[in-house]
Amino acid sequence: MVDQTERWPVVSWMPGSWEDVVAGELFDRMQFVYADRGSGIEGDTSFAGLVARADVLDYEATLEAEAAQEWKRKYLDSDVEEAMKDVEDRWGTAPPESEVRRAAGDAADPRLGIERYLLEWELGQGPSPPNAVRIMGSARQRDPERPPAEPAFLALVPTARPWEVYAHMEGLWNYPSDRLIRAARLWNERYGAECMEIHPGFSTQLRVDRPPGEIWEAWELAREHWLLAPDTLMLTGFHLRDYARALVDAQYWELNSKP
Repeated sequence: MVDQTERWPVVSWMPGSWEDVVAGELFDRMQFVYADRGSGIEGDTSFAGLVARADVLDYEATLEAEAAQEWKRKYLDSDVEEAMKDVEDRWGTAPPESEVRRAAGDAADPRLGIERYLLEWELGQGPSPPNAVRIMGSARQRDPERPPAEPAFLALVPTARPWEVYAHMEGLWNYPSDRLIRAARLWNERYGAECMEIHPGFSTQLRVDRPPGEIWEAWELAREHWLLAPDTLMLTGFHLRDYARALVDAQYWELNSKP
């Protein structure tokens, strides 16, 4: 279809009526303007402008800046306490709290530091006990669900490049779209990831042809998802290390943001 039409098919839906869909509300470019303003950005939000911004974006620097936001350090103590309780519940034992606290303090994002340390610790413990297996399995990525009982449709978006879909439709609410465009292009190159669904202003789903297949590559991908779309884990309650395990062989990803 894409070869013939040069349009990328995306399943989408929205609350309201078919009149709203036909009126083109999904493609209102003011949503991109509002997302930029929310991040203190004044940039070109036209289709061509967003694609050009994504092309020159320093992606890793953007992730590092997101990780280093000072407000995250305010929760260091509670993050450590919750992590210690969680790992004790899973394994019946835990690493020294001082080591977990040190990992949190050394990282730009304390939660990233904690979760990476605990992932490495858990991998060194041998076979997982049943309770740990049950908790870790909760983050497993499942097949996409059917759209809810709202106007649902197949949008033929005017681009043959799946990452450019996010320059036409808002994939994540209130996040500058050049970041997601850049990430989606990199994920397409690495993993064959392609946008398949967008619930405007709430979530996007991608189909994955070549999952990471290895835990530490999956960890780096999980880090990207966390820093680009933290609601992916915040709304579900998944732990980052469990999410990384799930991404090892996941054929679908769902990234979330919530107004």
